[in-house]
Amino acid sequence: MSPSLLLLVLLLAATAAASTDDSSVSVMPGCQRSCGGVGIPYPFGIGDEACFRQGFEIRCMNNGSAGGGEIPVLARTNQTIPVLSLSVAPLPEARVLLPVAWQCFNSTGGRTGFYPGNVNFNEAGVYRISNIYNELYVIGCNTLIYVKGVKNQGGASRFNYKFYSGCVSVTNDTDDPQDGACAGLGCCHVDIPPGLTDTTMSMFGDGYWSHADQEFCPCDYAFIVEKGSYNFSASDLTTHVPSNQTTPQRVDWSMPLRLDWAIRDSDSGSISCAQADSKPGYACRSSHSECVDSTNGPGYFCNCTKGYEGNPYVDGGGGGCTDVNECEHPELNSCPSGSECIDTEGSYKCRCKLGRRGKDCRPIFPAPAAAILATLVASSCLALLLWFIYKDRKRRIKIACFDKNGGIILKEAAAIVIFTEVQLKKITNNYSTRIGKGAFGTVFLGTIDDKQRVAVKRSNDEDNKGEVEVQFSKG
Repeated sequence: MSPSLLLLVLLLAATAAASTDDSSVSVMPGCQRSCGGVGIPYPFGIGDEACFRQGFEIRCMNNGSAGGGEIPVLARTNQTIPVLSLSVAPLPEARVLLPVAWQCFNSTGGRTGFYPGNVNFNEAGVYRISNIYNELYVIGCNTLIYVKGVKNQGGASRFNYKFYSGCVSVTNDTDDPQDGACAGLGCCHVDIPPGLTDTTMSMFGDGYWSHADQEFCPCDYAFIVEKGSYNFSASDLTTHVPSNQTTPQRVDWSMPLRLDWAIRDSDSGSISCAQADSKPGYACRSSHSECVDSTNGPGYFCNCTKGYEGNPYVDGGGGGCTDVNECEHPELNSCPSGSECIDTEGSYKCRCKLGRRGKDCRPIFPAPAAAILATLVASSCLALLLWFIYKDRKRRIKIACFDKNGGIILKEAAAIVIFTEVQLKKITNNYSTRIGKGAFGTVFLGTIDDKQRVAVKRSNDEDNKGEVEVQFSKG
């Protein structure tokens, strides 16, 4: 298996492993949701023209492996451009695999073949090479290679293009290039400006840039690659020499890069958000969607408004922007500790838990005060419990005393009235008038309801306080 195909299979396998469930991919009704494990969200689409917006067509083709798997590729291009992933929000991106540009020389410096990296992936003009997530690499031993973009249209100008981006890589000794080092010895790299629409490289091989007597470094290479996806190896100077340097001239070496895309309708001209919503074919179809001006070339793209997620390019029936439950994702809400998160439509709110208040849901009582209050409450509860125990013990003692002194017999006698302690206190006006005292008790004067006076004898023994004798006077 060729290195390029192996890289493609590995990248697509990793993508498929992360995207096996395509049920969340928003497409137009009846359209294919994925190809080779890669989700195809609208405005991208496969097949019928109703499945994609102009310029966003994807083809699903056999990957050429023994297993007969499929891969998505950009449609309407001059060569096969595999698609690694597609996204619509929050950033509109397409990750693709593009071939490396190259030129090779013989020992006298004569060019034996070249491929400048020209790829027609932008027929409808919807793509721009991301200047934020890609960088340009140049590999060689006496090499100047650059890309140019945005041609100046008429008028006096020193240069034909608005920008040129490239670098110089040189080496006079096979020991100069070092693995992982890319600062000019065998390898150099630079950032690229925005607005770049293709990967065609301008390469030089004569005059000052002659490659004569450089058999140890027979070829130059250049490519724009996703940042972090390539690490220079000194062996790259010799191990990627094309076996076939005749037409079609391609090197069997590809690199992943990220493309920004935007709505740039060719029939109405590229427009900004200020004019877009009043034009036919406005792309932001979902409720709770908004228009965002592109920062990499003209045009616009769509996003869901804050508090919503999904595909803003389709209406509610096909997916669209739906409410985000921020409470299920701690990174999306700012509720402080001591509060509870409550999801609302398009947002959320934080409610302080019991005993807390304020914006930060701080405790109503400071920790020391809360500790003191808790101690007081616990002490009060303990005192109340002891009081109940004491009262219950007294009640039991009284009942036992009453039963010991014939209380059970008295209860069964129909003609005898039994007074409670509360009634006796009322009869004696709380034992206020003492009329006598003996060895076993004190006698108090009392009056019952019918104005009849009585003598109430109360035991002096603390254990028999409940023992009371009532004597009625004869008058």
